[in-house]
Amino acid sequence: MPANISVKIAVSVVIGAVVYAAAVIFSSFFAPVMGLVAGFFSVVVFLLLTDLNENEQIISLSGLLYVGVVAVLSLLVGYLFLYFFKPEIIHDLTCYAKDFITFPDFIISTCGICDILCTIFGGIVAYMLLYYSASVIWNSI
Repeated sequence: MPANISVKIAVSVVIGAVVYAAAVIFSSFFAPVMGLVAGFFSVVVFLLLTDLNENEQIISLSGLLYVGVVAVLSLLVGYLFLYFFKPEIIHDLTCYAKDFITFPDFIISTCGICDILCTIFGGIVAYMLLYYSASVIWNSI
């Protein structure tokens, strides 16, 4: 992996988190399966920022580890955006989670194993789709 990997991870995590939070806010659907969005988009951006052909043509364990870390970080940053920006209507009053719960309590009460597994699965799907398509294009040249 390149030396400026932390910048690429940070950019991809933020973009994946923004897409995830926007999807949850605009669809009003907050479920573990939405973690697929966070994992998929963050890994797509991460892989587009890195050169896929500089590595060997076999999916490596370290590549999957990076995918898992990027996906889970995007989910957690997405939860941070939801904590501050997702409105809840209670008795005709618009409230935000930050108004009545702390962020660690918000994470504990809303993020579960299913969320994390769905996010990692979305990242692995993006990794395999992009890695396979890049290797097919590279081999056809």
